[in-house]
Order: sequence, then structure tokens, then C-alpha cells
Amino acid sequence: MCLGFLGSWISSHAAFSVVRDTFDGLHRLGLGEEVFLALFLPPLLFTAGLTIDVRRLLDEFSAVLLLAIVAVLVCIVVVGAFCTW
Repeated sequence: MCLGFLGSWISSHAAFSVVRDTFDGLHRLGLGEEVFLALFLPPLLFTAGLTIDVRRLLDEFSAVLLLAIVAVLVCIVVVGAFCTW
């Protein structure tokens, strides 16, 4: 989010003309977030699937569940509170 705010701030100031032109060019492309997900997520998941150590994953099962459930719920609450504010 900070990069997005920084990008819009830089786009509105004339002193950063090269960076502003870069952000304007990216904005004109019209690529949405679904393109980035389709482009970057499959290779990352494939690489992670090939290199995962299953025994170590099973040893850390409780930590994985904690991060997968509790941390996601905390992130949902924080983002929801920030967006409501």
C-alpha cells in the first residue's frame, strides 16, 4: 500500500518527471492485479512445491496452522479496520 501511495504522490509532483512518466505508462497499460497473479503465482507455487521438505513441514505443523489461520484472521481484522477508518 505504501508503494501505491508513493506512486500516486510521485505522479502528482512535476519534479519527478522520469518516475512520473514510468507510472503513467504502467497505468496506461491497463494491467490489473489478475494479470500479475496469473503471471507470478504459478511459478512461485511450482518452485515451492519442488523444494519443500515434507518431513520438516510435518514437524512444524502447528506453526504452519498458526500462521495460516490466526495470522490471516489478524490481517483481515487490521485491513478491515484500516479501510473502515
